[in-house]
Amino acid sequence: MCLVKNCLSRIAFKGYCRHHYDSFRKYGDPLKAKYFKFNCDVPNCDQKHFAKGFCKKHYGRLKRGNDPYRIFKYRKYDRRGYVMIKPLTPHPNAYVKAHGWILEHRFVMSNYLGRTLDKDEVVHHINGVRDDNRIENLELHIRDTHPPGHNHICPKCGHSYTISA
Repeated sequence: MCLVKNCLSRIAFKGYCRHHYDSFRKYGDPLKAKYFKFNCDVPNCDQKHFAKGFCKKHYGRLKRGNDPYRIFKYRKYDRRGYVMIKPLTPHPNAYVKAHGWILEHRFVMSNYLGRTLDKDEVVHHINGVRDDNRIENLELHIRDTHPPGHNHICPKCGHSYTISA
């Protein structure tokens, strides 16, 4: 019988059964659990731990060289220069006609606030760079109070113009 109390398995190596010997060899303690009973390290993932702190899905991403913490599937630029993403899970602010794509700055602001954005809310880039979607560079305005006078560039000809109130 195994040296561990209440273990009725046959001895395999050094007085321990196979399970307790594996735990002893890996962790230095035959009583340490072989399988962990905690959840994945990725926020909002309730799957059981598989390896290196991740569930099977997120560990697979890590093995393939991808970021296991990523929250969107695809990323592209629209014709106005804004970044659009397609989240892994459907987002309430995503465009229905665009098959689930959402402007990244609206997605970032929505996640920061912890709520969906209303249709009359505008996310403004403070420095004017449309693909700089850091939360420090974003402000939330109501459509009527969004400051006029920004320089805009025509996507067809590249001409710069200003929209006045």
